[in-house]
Amino acid sequence: SMGGTVLAYSQLKRYVQFDGLILCSPMIGLPQKPVPSSIGKKLAQVLSILGFRETPSFIGGYETDDFAANPLTHNKELFEQVIVKPPFPIPMATFGWIEQSYEATEYIRLAQSIEQFRAPLRVLVSGGETVVDPHAAAKWVLDLQKSGHENCQVEVIVHAKHELLAEAEEYY
Repeated sequence: SMGGTVLAYSQLKRYVQFDGLILCSPMIGLPQKPVPSSIGKKLAQVLSILGFRETPSFIGGYETDDFAANPLTHNKELFEQVIVKPPFPIPMATFGWIEQSYEATEYIRLAQSIEQFRAPLRVLVSGGETVVDPHAAAKWVLDLQKSGHENCQVEVIVHAKHELLAEAEEYY
């Protein structure tokens, strides 16, 4: 998800130029829960200014032993390997990370950014997505198409969870 944000942002800022992009569950918008974006952005900004930039927000830590409740995958084997005993633990998002994420995703969705984004693009969105805002990614692709971008597509993987590359085989 964050990788999709970094790739799209880097393409737009011309840090790198890709011949094409395939993004899986990209974070083009932050989720509206537990806090709506209209409040979350301002809250993250204020807390960062007050010195809480590196403080964990209690959002984004997905360490859990409860397979049924996990938002990442239907694949029990990968869940055990990657989530329960992760080789690289996923830390909770800090308030500074959240603030920067709002800035990056807003930049990606700006009309000016949409007008200049022309790399061929395929976006895969998880139908059961709860980690990022799946509607933001689909709307972004639609906005790209409306702006004349002819080589961009979105595909929703029905009922799949966030980690598309670690999903159960039935979603391939």
